[in-house]
Amino acid sequence: LAFQRPATIYAPSHHEAFIESIYKNLNLDVFFAAPEDGKSQDMEERCTIKTELLPGFNRADVEIVRYGVDVIEETTKVMKDLLRKKVDQISLYLDLEHPMTARLCSKFEELGFFIAGIIPLLHFNNTLILQYLNHVSLDYSQIQLNSEFAREMLEYVKDRDPNV
Repeated sequence: LAFQRPATIYAPSHHEAFIESIYKNLNLDVFFAAPEDGKSQDMEERCTIKTELLPGFNRADVEIVRYGVDVIEETTKVMKDLLRKKVDQISLYLDLEHPMTARLCSKFEELGFFIAGIIPLLHFNNTLILQYLNHVSLDYSQIQLNSEFAREMLEYVKDRDPNV
């Protein structure tokens, strides 16, 4: 992975201001584009999903490596399998430099995922993180923060957590 500036980011429109604020806080220059501006309008026939179960933490990482027309169906299957295994938390990693991330974020959220933030250079050059909490309720008041920006981020995430 190599971080190139300015990267073109396809943020889901309903999270664009939040994502932009994170990049500004990190002092990273990115260019926000609408998904329609993306080169890859068509998806592959089949998606590629990488799943890593972390039993010591009772959590799983799910990475959408390649979008395909079956990505929501296949993500649902992966999720159901992980929930049957009683995994407490699932992190879903999406490539913000792919236009389909912006287009499909709401579909993943309909499955119960909610935004957790972004991380440059984790799985992708620019990674959007959604999470799913399986019968886990976070006590957000117990999270210790060291900045006003961290408090704003926490409030944004908390407001989108369907378990609150």
